[in-house]
Amino acid sequence: MISNFIKGELPLWKSFWIVGILMGIIGAIISIALYALLGFLIVKNIVFLVGMIFWTVGVWRSGRDYIGMKSLVFLSRLSCLLGIASEVFNLFILT
Repeated sequence: MISNFIKGELPLWKSFWIVGILMGIIGAIISIALYALLGFLIVKNIVFLVGMIFWTVGVWRSGRDYIGMKSLVFLSRLSCLLGIASEVFNLFILT
């Protein structure tokens, strides 16, 4: 499934919602555990940034083959980019 996601072979809705939610839950667990072990907030922010970039690649590529409304492709990509911008802000401004 990960290979299909990275190649953009999953439907856009699965890439955006299913992988995004699963990745968010797993990323939160990993980052909280690392923060508890190491005590550095920056580690949590880096884990989330890497996860957002991974998610964006899969969603972006899934959008190439989407046949439905093009506005949904635009909105899904915009959501990913705003997520990355938020994580970069957290990493460099708030840390």
